[in-house]
Amino acid sequence: MSEYLALEARLRSMNQQLDAKKDKVLQDSDELFREQYSSRSSSRPSSTRHTPRDHRPESSKSQKSNRSADTPRSNNRPKVKREEGDEESSIPSSHVLEPETQVTSVRGRAAVKQVESPEPVVYRRDPGLESMLNQLREELQTSRKENVTLLDEKKSMQTLISRMEQTMRIQEDKISNLEGRQQELLSSEEKLTSENATLEARLAKSQAKIDEVNKKLNLLQQQLQQGHREMDTIAKEKKHAENDRAQREGRLNRALEDVEKFKEALRLAKNAETNANITLKQTVEKLATENKKLERQKADLLSAFQKQLKLIDILKRQKLHLEVAKKLRLHTCFVAILVRVLFVRNHGEARQDRKVHHQQPAHNFHTQEIQET
Repeated sequence: MSEYLALEARLRSMNQQLDAKKDKVLQDSDELFREQYSSRSSSRPSSTRHTPRDHRPESSKSQKSNRSADTPRSNNRPKVKREEGDEESSIPSSHVLEPETQVTSVRGRAAVKQVESPEPVVYRRDPGLESMLNQLREELQTSRKENVTLLDEKKSMQTLISRMEQTMRIQEDKISNLEGRQQELLSSEEKLTSENATLEARLAKSQAKIDEVNKKLNLLQQQLQQGHREMDTIAKEKKHAENDRAQREGRLNRALEDVEKFKEALRLAKNAETNANITLKQTVEKLATENKKLERQKADLLSAFQKQLKLIDILKRQKLHLEVAKKLRLHTCFVAILVRVLFVRNHGEARQDRKVHHQQPAHNFHTQEIQET
C-alpha cells in the first residue's frame, strides 16, 4: 500500500513537471507571437492585423481545456493509458515546420487551424526571431527526449501500477470488510461513548463523594491522631495516678496499721482511763473528805489564829504599856538623877533650864504614845 502511494505520488510529480514545461513553452511561444505581430503590425493590413487576436483566445481556451483535461486524468488511476495516448498524440512527428505554423505548433493542431486566416500573411525573416525559434526547438527536442524517458518510466510504472491495482483490489475488499467492521465498531463506539458518558458522570459523582469521604477521613484521622495523643496523655496520667494510688495505698495500709495500733492503745488507754477515773473518783472523794476536814481545821486554825492575833495585839499593847511604863520610870529616874547631878555639880540655872526645856517634849511624846495604845 505504501509503495503504491509512493508510485502514485511520483507519477503526479512527473505529470506536474510535464505540465510546467508545456506552460513554459506556451508562454515563450505567446511572447514570440506577440513580438512578431507587434513588429509587423505597421506593414500588415487592418483585416489581417486583427485576425490572429480574434483567434488567439480560442486557441488559448482550447489549450486551457486541454490542460484541464490532462490534469484530472493524471489524478485518476484507471485513466492513465488515455493520458499516455493524449501525450503521444500531442507530440508532433516533424521537427521542421513552415514559418506560418512554427509559432502555433507548440499550442497544438487545433490552435494551428484557428490561427490560419482566410487571407495569406507574408512574414519577413528576422534573425533574432529565428535564433529564439532555434532555442525553442532545442528546448522542445530536449523536452521530447525527457518525455520519451518519462514515458518509458511511465510504462514501467504502469505495469507496476497494474500489479498494485490487483493488490489494491484485494486490499479494497479487505478495506470494505474493515469498513463494515468499522461501522459496527463505530456503532458500538457510540454506544460505548454514551455508556462512557454516563459512567463518567457517575465517576464524577463518585469522585466527588470520594473527595468528601477523603475529607471526612482526613478529619477523622486528625481526630483519631488527637484521640491517640489524648489517650497517650491519659495513659501517662493513669500510670502516674496508679503509681500515686499504689503509694497512697501503701501509706493507707501503714496508716491503717497505725490506726489499729492506736485503736488498741486507745482501748487500753480507755480501760486505763476508766480504771484511773474510778481510782480518781475514789481519791477525789477521799480528797474531798480530807479537804472538808482540812477546811474545818483551817477554819479552826483561822479562828485560833485570829484569837492569837488578838492576843498578840493585846500583848503588844501590854508590852508597849510596859515599855512606856519602864521608860517613864527610867525617865523619872533619869530626871531625878540629872537633877541631883545638876544640883551636885552646881551648874548654872540657864543650862539646867535648857536641859529641862529639851526634855519636856520627849516626855510629852511618850505620854501621847501611851495614850494611843
